[in-house]
Amino acid sequence: MENPKLLQKTDFIWKPHPMVKGAESVFLLSKREDDTELTCMLVNIPAGSQVEEHTHECDEIIYVLKGKAKLSVDGVGIVDMKTGSFFRIPRGLKHRPFDIEESLEVWNVFYPYLV
Repeated sequence: MENPKLLQKTDFIWKPHPMVKGAESVFLLSKREDDTELTCMLVNIPAGSQVEEHTHECDEIIYVLKGKAKLSVDGVGIVDMKTGSFFRIPRGLKHRPFDIEESLEVWNVFYPYLV
């Protein structure tokens, strides 16, 4: 039987985001720490930040908790990122947030887990 994981906001350990200068992230659930098949994390991206176009070897779910930006998704085009927006980016699909007008706070889920 797996152990439950219970965290409070005061338990979060924010670290520099590995891809976005000035951004922070906190892993809530990961393969390395929890031996799970998915990764859950929170990401804060400051207004004006630059995010390079990228892909993942897993599906990505993005839920915007707050902020305002644009999201470019290969084969789809450009869509608004705003509080309450939900996106699923299939593995291997190029994408990037840009024109970050208001600092973004997003909840990311990667499946299978982010390496």
